[in-house]
Amino acid sequence: MNDARQQEETLFDAARKLTDPVQRKAFVDAACADNPELRRRLLILLSAEPDADKFFEESGAALNAPGDAAESPAEKAEQGDTVRVTLPPEEQPGARIGHYKLREKLGEGGCGVVYVAEQEEPVRRRVALKVIKLGMDTRQVVARFEAERQALAIMDHPNIAKVLDAGTTENGRPYFVMELVRGIRITDYCDQNHLDTNQRLELFIQVCNAVQHAHQKGIIHRDLKPSNILVTLHDGVPVPKVIDFGIAKATQGRLTDGTVYTELHQFIGTPAYMSPEQAEMSGLDIDTRSDIYSLGVLLYELLTGDTPFDAKDLLKQGLDGIRRTIREIEPPRPSTRLATLTDAQRTTVAKARSTDSVKLRSQLRGDLDWVVMKCLEKNRSRRYETANGLAMDLKRFLHNEPVVARPPSATYRLEKLVRRNKLAFAAGAIVFLALIVGLGTTTWALFREQVARKEADLRRQESEKARADEKQQRLRAEAEELTARRFAYASDMNLVQQALAANNLGRAREVLQRNRPQPGQVDLRGWEWRYLWQRCRGDALFTLRKRPDTHLFAVFADSGKLVALRHDYGAVELWDMASHRQVGELPGFGYCRALAVSSDGTLLAYGSTNANGRFMVELWNVATKTAVTQLQLDGEAMSLAFTPDGKRLAVYAKDPIVLLWNLERQEIIRKIPATSEAGEHKGVVLFSRDGKWMAIGGTDGRVRLFDANTYELKSRFSASSEGITALSFSPSGALLASGSGYADTAVKLWVVPTGEHAGTLTGHNAWVSGLAFAPDGKSLASADGDQTIRLWDALNHEQISLLRGHLDEVHTLAFSPDGRRLVTGSKDGEVCIWDPNLKHADEVEVVASSAVHLVRFLPDSKSFVSVNHDGSLSLWDARELREKEKISKLGSDNMSCVISPDERTMAVGDRNGRIKIWDFVARREVTTFKSHDAPVSPWRFLARGKVLLSGDSTSVVKRWEVGSWREIASWQIDPNLSAVTVSPDERLLVTGLPSGTIKMWNTVDGHELAAFSGHLGVVTVVAFSPEGRLLATGGLDGLAKLWDPITRKERAVLKGHLLGVHSIGFSPDGQRLATGSNAKEAIKVWDLSTGQELLNLKGQGAQFRQTVFSPDGNLLVSFNDQDKLHVWRAPPLMEIDAIEMADAKSN
Repeated sequence: MNDARQQEETLFDAARKLTDPVQRKAFVDAACADNPELRRRLLILLSAEPDADKFFEESGAALNAPGDAAESPAEKAEQGDTVRVTLPPEEQPGARIGHYKLREKLGEGGCGVVYVAEQEEPVRRRVALKVIKLGMDTRQVVARFEAERQALAIMDHPNIAKVLDAGTTENGRPYFVMELVRGIRITDYCDQNHLDTNQRLELFIQVCNAVQHAHQKGIIHRDLKPSNILVTLHDGVPVPKVIDFGIAKATQGRLTDGTVYTELHQFIGTPAYMSPEQAEMSGLDIDTRSDIYSLGVLLYELLTGDTPFDAKDLLKQGLDGIRRTIREIEPPRPSTRLATLTDAQRTTVAKARSTDSVKLRSQLRGDLDWVVMKCLEKNRSRRYETANGLAMDLKRFLHNEPVVARPPSATYRLEKLVRRNKLAFAAGAIVFLALIVGLGTTTWALFREQVARKEADLRRQESEKARADEKQQRLRAEAEELTARRFAYASDMNLVQQALAANNLGRAREVLQRNRPQPGQVDLRGWEWRYLWQRCRGDALFTLRKRPDTHLFAVFADSGKLVALRHDYGAVELWDMASHRQVGELPGFGYCRALAVSSDGTLLAYGSTNANGRFMVELWNVATKTAVTQLQLDGEAMSLAFTPDGKRLAVYAKDPIVLLWNLERQEIIRKIPATSEAGEHKGVVLFSRDGKWMAIGGTDGRVRLFDANTYELKSRFSASSEGITALSFSPSGALLASGSGYADTAVKLWVVPTGEHAGTLTGHNAWVSGLAFAPDGKSLASADGDQTIRLWDALNHEQISLLRGHLDEVHTLAFSPDGRRLVTGSKDGEVCIWDPNLKHADEVEVVASSAVHLVRFLPDSKSFVSVNHDGSLSLWDARELREKEKISKLGSDNMSCVISPDERTMAVGDRNGRIKIWDFVARREVTTFKSHDAPVSPWRFLARGKVLLSGDSTSVVKRWEVGSWREIASWQIDPNLSAVTVSPDERLLVTGLPSGTIKMWNTVDGHELAAFSGHLGVVTVVAFSPEGRLLATGGLDGLAKLWDPITRKERAVLKGHLLGVHSIGFSPDGQRLATGSNAKEAIKVWDLSTGQELLNLKGQGAQFRQTVFSPDGNLLVSFNDQDKLHVWRAPPLMEIDAIEMADAKSN
């Protein structure tokens, strides 16, 4: 076929694809603008379609026969006559060719017709049969047809359609018989089955192997495109088949527009897959690398959904435009082409590849871009040498190995650009030379300017570098300072605990306050600071007075309406209990160590001195604020006591002697020698409330009991090795309490009047400065130099509560007449009022009324649900620790529960393998269904509450659709799990095993993702931080460990527990970790930034098996092996600030 004939055929193929007559005529006019004869011939052929193909092969036809006397069709067309072309007769369905019966016509090309035929012998099967058209069976065509059949017959590859038979018809026309492939285009198959990029590449590699086989047999396809590569399924496995090898070449006719295997549809092709050397249309210099280019176009389309040059755009350009585009225009890289698509187009392309557009472009960018572009090189010497080379490079990509393809060098790109635009570059070179000449005159000036600019830039860079270095050093110093502050903070939190343990509230407050952040500093305070702040607050109802005095004494007077205060020097102050204000003052002079009030609260006696320095005792009527009398003494009064009727006053003087005064006669009626001289805080005299007994405690540690009316000594006993500092009779007079110090700090109880020892109360650490039985006799209050007040059960001798609030030694203590208030005074001049019956803030609140073994907080932190030891469920008020509701409708066989994110639904698992669904809003059970064959625990609501994940005691895990409660998936994981948790992003299920191994699973299908060794022995607990960046584990080895859940590398080891770690809880802000263990180290709180221990909380019992913070971060909850619920509270910072502002205003 000569060049003119091939050009004519190519233009005819392109034109007949245009169905619109206007577009078709415009295309022919543009393509043949300089060749009217060619235009005339094309118009004739197009008017005679589909019979036009015959014209290209009949060298003796009227169109081309020189000297033909008959008028040609073209000439008739010019004259306006109608051209009629009669088709030769051809075989119809039902006819036979050899052993084959024709069933249906698939299509036809320029020189052949294709049928589906049925072979009847020796085997029955359906095949594809192609026969040469009538009039095409010239000797030359038949010879080449036979040569081509021989070439196809020698190919044997699973991805190449096989030639089964060949022969000639009865009239001598040759035909081929091939396997009938019922498949679809490779591009359609990939899109319809949503194959991802790697799957497409694996399919494409098979195509490369097929083409390599053909090349090794000496066959060049020259028409590789999706319609010539069909995918069929063999036993469910996709197998690509390459078809139409070399047939066009053998027949000298182009069958690129339709082939035997083109999807059983049409016989249409496109120039979009044509190599640049094919676009030359010479056909004389085409080798196997032309097929490499076509493979590159196919790979481009598989990756991006489109060819490098759009087929429709090519057709619009005309023949010359098509040739120029293919030979000269560089196509965009696949990743670049993807970026030019619209959002909707990118989404469609990515969806067909089972990914999103961002990930798809990321996959194409780089290696795949350069593999494709190496195939599409204009210069074939730069393409892959073989199809196998292309396949190997794709395999390297799939195996994450370096690929051979690399981006072309800048030099190469410039060379190609110059060759395509010689005139433009020549003109540019001339202009450039002119510019060089013109700019030469200013070069020197510019050079000097640049030198100056560089020097300025250098100075600026040095300055910027200095500033950057300074900033880096400052940041490093700030980081080091912050780290140092964190370690110092951890140390201070431990100092605060030590001070509280020693009841040194002042020291504790001082250390706590110095950790408040200064302006510009990072606030390091966490839950532990807020908790300790509350413990440092003190338990007093209010502070009545605080002045810098010493040795302050205080008693209730006037039936408890007033508090009388007397310090070392000065007047007696009268304070109103209702208004908390000072309402009066009684004069007093000199040093004072004693203060007493009559039982009816009307008389007040206190030690004083007159103007001459003489010691005396003054008596005043509190109600009228008038002086009653003065009693002159030879020595200082160390202790005073009224008889219950108020008629006598006992004075323990420093002489040492005890004087009994008759207040009505104002005379001394009895003198009782003391055993030794009274000292500071030592030496006490006291009457029983029934008036029968008088007790004298001496500085020698002995107590003497007298008949208060006859003054007969009834008993004498040693109460301490040190001086007696405090005495108190029980209201019935049956018991006497004594206190002393410093070596002997116990409070002791004695039977009256025998002096028999009745009990010892231990707890104080300094010296007992005051004792007072409550008016009802049920409790005893004691004050001590250790800054504390303790309340004791008078019957069983157990401590009821410990009251803290004073910052110095407590020197005085008294009950109000009704027993509802307690007044104390300390060495630093502070007077506090207490409610002895109020439940004071202990270190921990233990709820023993209900045995709890699981707690689930509601998201608002106001309530929590407990699964109780008996299997029942309860709803609690989290602030009051009060059981609000018993959810009895859910029975008493429950094991675990979980609450949905919207707080509307609770899933409960029971011992019988059932899951119960509870509606919190409607307060009713929604449904109950059998979920497992063993005791079950619902683990987590997933997918915003749309899925429920559950597991049972046999380690069967299931996913449920919320609402329909339909089982979505089920799988088995390791048995004998010792711990389990779900990651915040809901993707990971993490389990701990008794062997110390930690495993990670996919929560969708249960696929095991990883396993690693975590502990020596049983892994007791696993938990994720709120944001999921840390995985915490605990074990019986006493360690808590922090892991990176992605790399599974150990981040930190928290050492501190002596025994095993049984529970772990992250604070909501992810800054703190609480670990549960046993008794004295029930809970430890850790700083996750440093791994330092911040706080140790004591509890009752062992094995604190669940530790959890409330969602607002204010409560820390845990329960022990006896299912006793422990709650530690920490007020929020806003509440702390408000309280401190109120305190500042009141002071």
